[in-house]
Amino acid sequence: MTRIDMHEEEFDQGTEAKLKVYREYLNDWLPVFPSKNTPKIYICDYFSGPGQDSKGNPGSPMIALALIKEHRSTLVKGNTKVHLRFNDSNVSKADQLRQTINSEISKNDLSNVVTAEVTSDDFSDIYTREFDKIKEQGFPAFIFLDQFGVKYVTEDVFLRLCGIPRTDFMFFTSSSFIRRFAQEPEFSKYHPKLDAEKVKSCKHEHIHRFICEYYKLMVPDLNSTVAYPFTIRKGNTGNVYGLIFCTSHLLGAEKFLNIAWKANE
Repeated sequence: MTRIDMHEEEFDQGTEAKLKVYREYLNDWLPVFPSKNTPKIYICDYFSGPGQDSKGNPGSPMIALALIKEHRSTLVKGNTKVHLRFNDSNVSKADQLRQTINSEISKNDLSNVVTAEVTSDDFSDIYTREFDKIKEQGFPAFIFLDQFGVKYVTEDVFLRLCGIPRTDFMFFTSSSFIRRFAQEPEFSKYHPKLDAEKVKSCKHEHIHRFICEYYKLMVPDLNSTVAYPFTIRKGNTGNVYGLIFCTSHLLGAEKFLNIAWKANE
């Protein structure tokens, strides 16, 4: 199956819908912590791409930086600094993003409110170290995993995310892909507990909600993390994809649900 690189083309309607939800949630999330004089917050994006599509439309990293610029006065007043943590396994994309981010920080004089780190590692090689670091430091974090396909947000990744206090996270998953290939032996390496027969019997239009329920069942007892789906139908293909948003805070859940209903009533 040929992989289409979304960054080499103009973002399609489905990607724009995904980025809109990301933008709106981050816009609500950012100003919460300066009001509490929190010294540091994390925004982590481990499948960041180069920061924009082929037409220069902003991707998730540039959206985050633009929002920091909008909330600069609030961040300064609360003495809150944002650490942007970006990663993309494609070296050229990571290099492009690093140059763009550093240039924008310098041009807009944002060094007093933001620091940035960009790497080009495989997510499977770094997530344990990354999540442990965020957990140990104890600062609030928002983690975005815009994976291609379905293989990276495994049970281990999900449980580690659930175990980080003060952290909301959102990830993309190709739910139609799961429905199509769940019975393949290769697929079971990544999601061995997913019942392939139940996946097959699920109605196509409900598959993303079904996958969200699959993750909900992973949440450990006494852990307050709750997961919410946002379904996206890609163009004329009829393929169903979507975001899964997870939080252990009622306010975070309320913010996301309001954004989701506003995006599609």
